[in-house]
Amino acid sequence: MFKIFLSRLCENGDVDTGLEVFKDNLKLNKVPGFRTMKLLVEGLVKGTKLKEAKAVVDKVKKRFPENLVHGWNKVEKELGLSVDDQVWDQLKVF
Repeated sequence: MFKIFLSRLCENGDVDTGLEVFKDNLKLNKVPGFRTMKLLVEGLVKGTKLKEAKAVVDKVKKRFPENLVHGWNKVEKELGLSVDDQVWDQLKVF
């Protein structure tokens, strides 16, 4: 159910609420599928919330199967989030 809610929030441009929904559900070990999470990450980048977008990608990469991590690596490059990890480590959001 929260996957649909998160998807709708992102589609309507409410990525701030989407990020909070994601964080709450992450605490419950619930992560929606790749497409839904990509919507959130793209929305965060569009809203110039790069630190938050990178933090989301880092969190989901740890929870997705290895065969989907390649997809996240591609998304990171497309959105300009694949810069030096040491820089991002200093900017951890959650």
